[in-house]
Amino acid sequence: MFNNVLVCVDAFEHGLLDADELSAPTASMLRVARSMRDSDGCRLTLVAVLPDGGDDELMEDVRSRLEARAAAELDGCDVDVYVARGMPFIEIIRKVQRDGHDLVLVAARRHSLIRRSIVGSTAVRLLRKCPCPVWVTPRRFAHGPKVVLSAAGFHGLTPLILELSRRIVEVAGGDWHVVHCMEYPEEGAMRLRKVSAMRLAEYHAQAQKAAEPLDPATQRQI
Repeated sequence: MFNNVLVCVDAFEHGLLDADELSAPTASMLRVARSMRDSDGCRLTLVAVLPDGGDDELMEDVRSRLEARAAAELDGCDVDVYVARGMPFIEIIRKVQRDGHDLVLVAARRHSLIRRSIVGSTAVRLLRKCPCPVWVTPRRFAHGPKVVLSAAGFHGLTPLILELSRRIVEVAGGDWHVVHCMEYPEEGAMRLRKVSAMRLAEYHAQAQKAAEPLDPATQRQI
């Protein structure tokens, strides 16, 4: 499903460069990336964004360490490595737009309450602003999700949402639940006209029936 996946790493906070053991979010994120590579043959790119002010020697050192870590954690597969300077979410979005990445993987970071209130987190900003889907692995995510919940509606994004959910279950495991909250757009006007309870019940039944002919596996119209 995905062809060009961008894997975002916070090299220093998650200990990706030097630690012997990866944090749970980073290990999970790399496990997901490896599974996608194995099943879909997608291209993987590791990206690390350093603060402004880092010199070229530091960037080259980070790049070489990331390349070594990628080879160890991703079974020696050919992985591109990109290191930039600046605001992380801005540089990641620039990379997505420039190189056509169709999925971003990012591990959630631990921030103080003050820091979150002032600057927010990279993951949250990517979820709001990134032009492609973003998969965030939370801090407490050692063994994959227990339940994947898909919110399905009658709009053009529903097939993509369901396909992404299916892919998550395939890669990371867990039960898959699909929820759709019925809307009755005519109910307000009907109540103003003081239609009978029987007529309202008939309207509800008709609206629910219109939502039923969906394939259970894909939730697309049969």
